Amino acid sequence: MNSLSIPVVLAALSCATLAEASTIAIRGVDVTVSGIGTAALGEVDMTRSTDLPSGAAWQAGTAITELPTAEFGIDNGPDRDLDPCRFACSPFYGGVYEVEATYSGKDVADLGPLGWETTPFWTVFAPTDGSEGARNEAVLTFGSTRSVLSMLWGSPDQDNHVEFLLGDTVVGDFWGADFLSFNDFEIVKQPGQGAVHVSFSGIDFDAVRFSAYMGGGSFEFSNVVAPVPLPAGALLLLTGLGALAAARRARD
Repeated sequence: MNSLSIPVVLAALSCATLAEASTIAIRGVDVTVSGIGTAALGEVDMTRSTDLPSGAAWQAGTAITELPTAEFGIDNGPDRDLDPCRFACSPFYGGVYEVEATYSGKDVADLGPLGWETTPFWTVFAPTDGSEGARNEAVLTFGSTRSVLSMLWGSPDQDNHVEFLLGDTVVGDFWGADFLSFNDFEIVKQPGQGAVHVSFSGIDFDAVRFSAYMGGGSFEFSNVVAPVPLPAGALLLLTGLGALAAARRARD
């Protein structure tokens, strides 16, 4: 492919994605949903599900678990209940949000992409004891300022909580219940079902805190992407290359 055409192709792909997405602003954060259920799975690379962004690391002592494990597997055996959320609800679960439609004559193993039951993902387990309001949390640090984060969010329970930090300051946050603000997506209609591909932007942050609260559902997610911002010079270069490519196409 001619190198001059790359920015034009990227712009076209970006516009095509945005045409199918829905964005709202919540507490200072621009939140974009680009897919739910099986459509969300098409937004990610399952072979890189627990790869972390460049420069990112889980904070020491953080309450993060990689699943599935021998102790916490996906419950989809032939003689078991058809609900994979009995122990952990994989973000790669391809079910829909109407429970009756999801389980009507179907096997859970047929509802997601091939191999979804064993594809790894991150989980912050909800506390099982403690005072009201107790929570488990995992903090992902980046070592530099980022401005965009996307991820595949599995079974978005209403009290799952994402907070964006800059230094020690919370600069934005989002609850699972906030998905109800998206009129086009019935995401939390049945808590603990399905998956959402979501992106957060419009803020600068250097860490993200994922929390699961006492009495609520655990927080399952994967495919965390937070690109390092391009220098201003590089953005100008891409813009210029795109303009040159457009002019060339117009001449042709």
